[in-house]
Order: sequence, then structure tokens, then C-alpha cells
Amino acid sequence: MFSDTSPYGSKYGTESAMNSSALNPPKLYRGKTFVGYVTTNKAKYPRIDPVQLRQDGKQNKYIMAR
Repeated sequence: MFSDTSPYGSKYGTESAMNSSALNPPKLYRGKTFVGYVTTNKAKYPRIDPVQLRQDGKQNKYIMAR
């Protein structure tokens, strides 16, 4: 997700967390509970900023799923 050449990290991928117009960004779960979309797309709700997640993720346990 933090590699700009991966499908989930490029600024152009339709499933990328870093694409501000991505239609199907990654979803964040805590256990089995949906927390929000990991995306820079401000139209998605609930939204978690991927840069903030990277900083916070070291302290929390998250499971990424498609």
C-alpha cells in the first residue's frame, strides 16, 4: 500500500489507497469490525488517511481485506 508501483499504492490504481478518486480502496478492519476505507478519496466514508494509518498502525492491530 505504500509502494507507488503497487496496485494499492499508486496514484492511479482504481483500488489504491493513494488515489484520491479510487472507487474501491482497501478496507480496514479491527477484528471482524469494519473501521473504514483506507484512502485519500474524501468522498469515501468512513475514511482513514493512509499516511496517518501508517503512523498509527504500529500501535494497533489491523487486518486489511479486499
